Amino acid sequence: MRRHRILVALAIVAPAVASLLAFGDTLAGGLLSDDYLLNVYRLRGGDGLGVDWSVPFADLARPWLGFGAPFYRPLLSFTFAIDLARGGADPTALHQTNLLLHALVTSAGALLCALHAPAPRRALAALLGGVLIAVHPVAVEPVAWIAARNSGLEVAVRTLALAAFAVHLRSRSRASGIASFTFAALALSAKESAIVLPVAFVALDLLHRPRRRLRERAVLHARYVPLWVGYAGLRIALLGTFAGDGGSAGPRDAATLASNALGKVAALLTPHLAARTAAFDAVTIIGVAAGAALLALALARRPALTLVALGWAALDVAPTFALRMQGGFGGSRLIYGALPALAVATCALPLRTRGNGAAGARTPLWLAVLVALFAATLVPLARSRSDDYRQAWSAMRAATAELAPLAAAASRDHPLAIAAMPQATAPGLPPCNPNAWFPFVERPQQPVDAPMVSLGFVTVEVPGSESLLGDPGTVRALRAAGATIASWDAANDRFLTRGPTPAPTALPPLRTTPEGGIWRARFATAVDAEAVEQVTIVAELPAGSNGDARLSWFTLDPNLPLPYALEGVSFAVPTAGPADHRATLVVDLTRELGPTALATIGLPIQGFVLRLPDGARLLELTAESRLPELPAPFPAAAAALDFADLAAAFRAPAELAAGTRLRLALLDPMSAHVIEISAGVPLAFDDRLRTGLATALRLSRAGYVACYLEARAPQGRAGHARSPLVALRLTGR
Repeated sequence: MRRHRILVALAIVAPAVASLLAFGDTLAGGLLSDDYLLNVYRLRGGDGLGVDWSVPFADLARPWLGFGAPFYRPLLSFTFAIDLARGGADPTALHQTNLLLHALVTSAGALLCALHAPAPRRALAALLGGVLIAVHPVAVEPVAWIAARNSGLEVAVRTLALAAFAVHLRSRSRASGIASFTFAALALSAKESAIVLPVAFVALDLLHRPRRRLRERAVLHARYVPLWVGYAGLRIALLGTFAGDGGSAGPRDAATLASNALGKVAALLTPHLAARTAAFDAVTIIGVAAGAALLALALARRPALTLVALGWAALDVAPTFALRMQGGFGGSRLIYGALPALAVATCALPLRTRGNGAAGARTPLWLAVLVALFAATLVPLARSRSDDYRQAWSAMRAATAELAPLAAAASRDHPLAIAAMPQATAPGLPPCNPNAWFPFVERPQQPVDAPMVSLGFVTVEVPGSESLLGDPGTVRALRAAGATIASWDAANDRFLTRGPTPAPTALPPLRTTPEGGIWRARFATAVDAEAVEQVTIVAELPAGSNGDARLSWFTLDPNLPLPYALEGVSFAVPTAGPADHRATLVVDLTRELGPTALATIGLPIQGFVLRLPDGARLLELTAESRLPELPAPFPAAAAALDFADLAAAFRAPAELAAGTRLRLALLDPMSAHVIEISAGVPLAFDDRLRTGLATALRLSRAGYVACYLEARAPQGRAGHARSPLVALRLTGR
């Protein structure tokens, strides 16, 4: 008996060791995407390594990190704070915890398998089920990605609660009951997905004794009702809701939900197909066949109990059906918690027989072979996925190193602006979000906290910056202020950098010639693509004409391919009256991405091509190098400002004519906000803008905000102007 217990114990520990060996190289991993936002747990000032312990303690009585999202995760905050305190700037401590959590899930899952197998075969069930969990590619994301600890931690503690509850069902010991209750409470404090625990407890109860009397079953589960009710009350009291953020998950029509559900099922049961391998090679065929045979064997041996276990797994991931898996395993943290249920269904339940016949004797060998084949084919998938993370970490390290001299040279009045960063090229990897690039130029990644503005919103949708999507005016404003613009060149794995805009000079003369229905205006010498901010067209329009005109630019290379959206701008020509009509048309190029894209890659423009409606005749075409300048929105001497006084400090220049409509652009490290204002009238910040700024300034260490005014007439009319950039540091947030 003692020898058997030792074997079971070894079978429970061995898969955990296998998981450490399988993913041990993640200990040398770096940071990726939201991992950089862990600076929210660090003290301001100093070397950027001290931990602000008030953050995790505050999370005990507020939404997670105080950002207002319907998340309650204090246990997660404490684990992050502990790792940052013991690891400093080295992410090894963070990766150690993620890896140990997976080992814990593996061993607890192996224990669940042992408890659901007949006594003589518990060691075999634990070994098979634990190995399946240990090497499954679904585990790579919660192990390799530090920010995915929200799932790894919750699943680890939840699986401990399930294992303790399974022990309690068999022993009815007080210790196991207290352990299951305690671990369940901790899981609920790690992530809200632990709310599936009541369903999982019922599933374990049904697997243990399907025909238990209803009264006995009710008494058993009633002991946990205070925990479930208390958690619901806590969420309502602290978060204002019991449910999550139902509006952010995306579309929820039946077809979308079904597609998302199938993607998750495929990642769990047929990961080879979910990985979308290029061809059905031998490994894929063996893996799919072995997985199908495992499921078929379980259903043939114990159909009712297998369906209970599979239902438990399905309900475990059901809350995430509104979220789509990306690239096969992107988002696999959302289904990571289903692995223990899958292991029980395929590695433990087939060992439970109703007799000792020949078929029952043969089952362990067949099961062991099938699990061994299935697990062996999973290892290459997991290794490939781990390789994706290693490449991404390398890219992030390289980007951080390249940004070091740019960050060191940045100052309050001449900030660093990042327009693009390297993205994870492998499908499904968490991208480096364009609204979270600022940690790359702050401590502890750099020796100092550099003032920085993210320009990702120009080409990518970023919350709070929707009005500037596709509008490069901010790029021009920053260059005019002396900022350095850095854009990642994916073709050469390096940053392209652009310094301040040169002092305005007279543009070279334009020579305009008609060419078969179009007019070509060519500069005497090529000019920087951003040197022209406005083109004025004087044309003779025939009576009754209407339609659109198009102004395109061309480089020294006439064969250079440009996307249509970047090669020019179309604009409406006003309808002419009953007689020929002379019209002046103004084209504001500061709204266009094309010149900015060309300037980024260092291609000057040679001139413009103008296409007018039929019958129209060009009389004159002139180019202007700089828009008129507005006064700054407030004195540049305001180097520091309390966040509470921010709105009151902004006032449009009083010398402008009353009623003039202006736009104030506020640039923070995460996004850009545009506010319509009137001359001399104080601003009114809405809640969304205040929340956005407060979030950026809590996450960023530099507290940097820049702003400028601009006046823009409707397209086709003159009257565009911009103020100098004003930079300041916000305090008291």
